[in-house]
Amino acid sequence: MGYRSGSTALRIALLAVLVSGLTPNMCSAERIQLLLTGQIEQNINPLQGWLRGEPLIDYLAVPSRDLRNQLGGDEAMERFIRIYFPRTYDDTRRFDFFLLNSPVTGLFEEKQLRWMYDAITEGSGGLNTASIMSQYVEVYGPWVNSVLQRAFPNDAPAVARKMKGATSAIGSFRIEVNEQFPEPVLTPFIKAGVERYVGVDSRFIILRDGASAIAWQVGNFPGYQDVPFIAAWDYEEGRALTTGDAFGHTFWSSYRGKESDNLYAPDMLINMILYGVGLDPFEDIELPHRLRSSFRQYRERMGILISLKDFVERFGASSTRIDERISELSEQLEEASELYLEMDMEGCEEVMDDLWVAMGETEALAVELKNSALMWVYLVEWLVTTSALMISGFVVWSLMVRRRLYREAGTTKAKG
Repeated sequence: MGYRSGSTALRIALLAVLVSGLTPNMCSAERIQLLLTGQIEQNINPLQGWLRGEPLIDYLAVPSRDLRNQLGGDEAMERFIRIYFPRTYDDTRRFDFFLLNSPVTGLFEEKQLRWMYDAITEGSGGLNTASIMSQYVEVYGPWVNSVLQRAFPNDAPAVARKMKGATSAIGSFRIEVNEQFPEPVLTPFIKAGVERYVGVDSRFIILRDGASAIAWQVGNFPGYQDVPFIAAWDYEEGRALTTGDAFGHTFWSSYRGKESDNLYAPDMLINMILYGVGLDPFEDIELPHRLRSSFRQYRERMGILISLKDFVERFGASSTRIDERISELSEQLEEASELYLEMDMEGCEEVMDDLWVAMGETEALAVELKNSALMWVYLVEWLVTTSALMISGFVVWSLMVRRRLYREAGTTKAKG
């Protein structure tokens, strides 16, 4: 077949981080509803940070792989799946896209895998990473034997037979984008240098009949040519993709200890998701790239601003003006998000430019209130220190200089 064809405290802390993505924001019916599962904790991959900064997407996070055994292992993952995974097929079917970032398939119930499979056959999209999920048989074995893998363009059983886990033979590679692919999923990123980025540790992919390569990996697997890096196909009413590595790997991000040059990784993922749900990928990538960076930066700066507001309140200062400004900023962000959803990128950028001016003014106000609150702290400390110094000085002066309490010892005569 031609490959061109087609600890408890840590667990609690992580759960708190994940909760921000557990309940989708339903403020707009136009947003893509995405179910994210697998190894998704933010200390080993960037997915949640990327998705939270994307106005087009609402997502539900369901951890299903504890890669470093820091969260309680498989028992904790089963609990997450039991609590957060949709309870019925109708609940599952409402998701437009399933992003499977190397989950442990065996932790899911058979009916849950069937629900995702059926949803894809009826029109949802899907993406699974790292070919057959892992080089370890306890992870890839259940995937290879599952009904869900049938919906994806990588021939998982064939890869398992041929490569025993599909691990890269060399470790480093670059990609070559398929410029003949009918949709501009990755072709807009060629000018941005995507074919120069170096990846490490990829997996082997074998295309199923009817599948195509969006890009190939170059430099891995000596003796093989045209090994896909990203594969795609239409499956019944849906569409699915497979990547040759995971989003925590070096081609996409710096989470594996090696610096990644790929500044467009979130944009590439969004284009794949858009393609997977049957929408047009972005061809002009620079403006959406700037806007996504702005949305992520807004979250970071707003977090710092709220922390500063809480700091001011602890000293008894009024934060009413900051609260009013934050409310106005939230309204501006919502306006920018709606324009983004309507694909009015220029209008969105104008609103974001105004938002940054307002954000700077609000941050300056917060710093002013902080300085005012600390001035009173410093003043009280100065008064206390000065008072102590004056009192101690007066006592020393009275005792040692004025000798007010000093009495000369009398003399006595001994009786003879």
